[in-house]
Amino acid sequence: MARRKKRDPIAAIFTPKHPYLPGTEILRQIDVDLLAEQLDVDAQGARDGADAIPPADGRTLALKEREIVGRLRELWDENVEGVRRAYEGYRSRFASYTGDADLDSLTAEPAAVAVKLREAAREERSLLVEEYKAVKIARDDLESFRRREGITHAPRHNQHVLVKLAMLGGAAVLEIGVNAAIFAGADAGGILGAVLKVAVIPVANIGGNWLWTHWLTRNVLMRHWMRRAVGVFGALLTAFWLIYLNLAVAHWREGAEAALSMEAATTAVGRAFSDPFGLQSFEAWGLFLIGCFAGAVAIYEGWAWKDPFPGYTRRAELADRLLADWHHNRQDAMARLEEIRSENTERLADAQRRAGLAVSERPDIAGKAAGLSEDVRLYADHLRYVCEELGARYREANLRARTAERPTQFDAPLTFSLELPVLPPLVVGESPVVAGRLSEAIRQITEAYAEACSRVPGVEDLEAAGGAA
Repeated sequence: MARRKKRDPIAAIFTPKHPYLPGTEILRQIDVDLLAEQLDVDAQGARDGADAIPPADGRTLALKEREIVGRLRELWDENVEGVRRAYEGYRSRFASYTGDADLDSLTAEPAAVAVKLREAAREERSLLVEEYKAVKIARDDLESFRRREGITHAPRHNQHVLVKLAMLGGAAVLEIGVNAAIFAGADAGGILGAVLKVAVIPVANIGGNWLWTHWLTRNVLMRHWMRRAVGVFGALLTAFWLIYLNLAVAHWREGAEAALSMEAATTAVGRAFSDPFGLQSFEAWGLFLIGCFAGAVAIYEGWAWKDPFPGYTRRAELADRLLADWHHNRQDAMARLEEIRSENTERLADAQRRAGLAVSERPDIAGKAAGLSEDVRLYADHLRYVCEELGARYREANLRARTAERPTQFDAPLTFSLELPVLPPLVVGESPVVAGRLSEAIRQITEAYAEACSRVPGVEDLEAAGGAA
């Protein structure tokens, strides 16, 4: 009969109370000494022995023996339930790597994806062909304009619009400053009155020269006789405006010794016709030259604001804008096809990765699941040992305190029956050869994508087909 061993205090400190049962990873070894203390085996055995329990001819277990068996059965049921949960977890993971039905549905996708790609390509092709008609009209109009006017250069953009505005603004500020300084002495209001009265001069000078040049004079480049006549008229009008307006301002300065009056301005207009270059003062000639300089800047900017050929820049910008919009829409069409392709190929690639994992994971999972059956068997043997040990301790204490005859049932060790759970093995068999099938499915989708992309026309395709492919 096994005897109780004394516990080493040092070992109790450095040894876990519930280490795993040797040979298992999830079932803990039972501390026999601790369980004996919890069940009060020794003390209860002594008390029962003094009371001659169980009787010598008894055929049933003592109450404490039944308590021992009941406690061990609770531990058995609890741990078997944990083993079953672990087995179900392994079985679920094992099943996730063996989705043959899912594999069949995945490898059947390329046909549906090809149909979807062809339909999307057809829709995008129709939209692009329709949108290109506007591009073709604008480009044809531009080419017709260039042939008609004999233009061989690309549209000239010259300076940035901010630079152009800065030049016009600088010329206006210069002319206003000079006019105000020269006219200030002849105005009772001083320089402020002069600025208020002569500010209209730069506006008329710069604005008029810019408008007549930009709207009229540039037509001199056109081939049609009527447009060219308009250009000649605009050139004469611009020259007259530049010279006569600034001469009139200069004569106004010479005739404005008393004040800047409207009578002086009217007289200056007449003198600009009768004696245009009869200016007598340095200030008058300064006004004339500064005005001509500002007007010349306005003429240059009016001529080169866009390409000198009227309508050329507008037609070119329209054609470029429509073509850029068309290219942007084509990029959107290609992105739509790419989205369809990537969405499906990524799903297949993920399945391919999982299939690769299955080759190494499934045997390992099956081995761990099979090991659970061995773990349960070892745990059952451990419980039987614990049952015999606790029963032996109880009976030893009982016999030491007993004065009556030894019970006959003490001759056999205390045992109890355990029903091992059935854990069906996870059959690995041959790993399904899915990588090739999934690779073939990905290849088919890629080919369908390439075919769909070839159906989306480019500019060269539409030009070769006359704009309606």
